Amino acid sequence: MRRRTLFDLYGIPLTLRKGRGKLPKMQAQVYDMLLRGKRSAGDISAALHVSDPRGHIRDLRAKGINILDEWVKGSDGAQFKRYWIEKEVSL
Repeated sequence: MRRRTLFDLYGIPLTLRKGRGKLPKMQAQVYDMLLRGKRSAGDISAALHVSDPRGHIRDLRAKGINILDEWVKGSDGAQFKRYWIEKEVSL
C-alpha cells in the first residue's frame, strides 16, 4: 500500500507551480492551500504542521501576493480570520 501524501489528504501539491516564482517550500505550500479556498490559521497549521502560519502569510504579502482575509465569528463567539487567494480569471 502506498503512503499517503499531503496531496492525498489535503490536495496540496508538493512541487512548485509555474507562474508564482520561487518560494521557500513552506510558503509555497501555504500559497497552494490558500488558492484552494478560505482557510483559518488553525486549518493551515493542522494541515502543514506549522506552529504559526501567519508569519508565512505576512511574508507572502510582503512579496506582493494579494492574500485576502475576513473576520469570522465562531459558534462559541470567538473571532478568527480566514485567508484566501483569489484565482485570476483571464477573459
